[in-house]
Amino acid sequence: MATFVFLHVGDDTDLPEILSRSIRAQNPNARIIQCTDSETPDVKGADEVSRHDGNPEMMMTFRLQAFSRLRLREPALYLDTDMICVAPIDPMDIIDGRDAAVCERSYERDELFRTDHPHPGLTKRGWTFSEYAGKKLFETFPYVACATITRDHGFWDDCLGILGGLDEKYHVWYGDQEAIRRVVESTSRQIGTIPEDRFGHLPGSPDPVSGAPVLLHFKGQERKQMMIELGRENGFL
Repeated sequence: MATFVFLHVGDDTDLPEILSRSIRAQNPNARIIQCTDSETPDVKGADEVSRHDGNPEMMMTFRLQAFSRLRLREPALYLDTDMICVAPIDPMDIIDGRDAAVCERSYERDELFRTDHPHPGLTKRGWTFSEYAGKKLFETFPYVACATITRDHGFWDDCLGILGGLDEKYHVWYGDQEAIRRVVESTSRQIGTIPEDRFGHLPGSPDPVSGAPVLLHFKGQERKQMMIELGRENGFL
């Protein structure tokens, strides 16, 4: 039985419902777990709900805490909610005995990283990421957090430990990617990669050369509307 995990906080459950039902359509025996806070409604399609008493405003910390404290001891695929599963996935087979498989960036690798950011939690405090001025996205965050496979909770324990020592701004934004990169660079764990163009394929982008996409990532507001329309067309809403 393949295990899938996602984090969702908030009353609008359309996207995670589409994700959950698309996973079930491709993986009928899947175990689907929703991580959330104490107030968010259960998402239709999830088998289990794990509620975490943390601060969702510090979303990066909340996310890593939720994944770590889930204490899973089996391989699982952790996903963003703005995704649709379009093929069967076996996390245990993909991880192949390693401790984790992180999603290596395929898109905008050579784009310059934006040191400012429109996220309200950052602009309100005047936080920037000037330490990455002049660097390309692949230099700063070579691994995206939309899809990560782990053998157990140990990888998330390591990421949470790293994030705990970072500046407060990383607890609001980019902290998961920063922690993942540092764990990959510094750990003795065996960590492989999965390509973003297959495990987080952006609709409208060229087809991946390494094989057909297994997960579509509806990043950006326009794509999220597309996801809702596709979800309705396929009976996921």
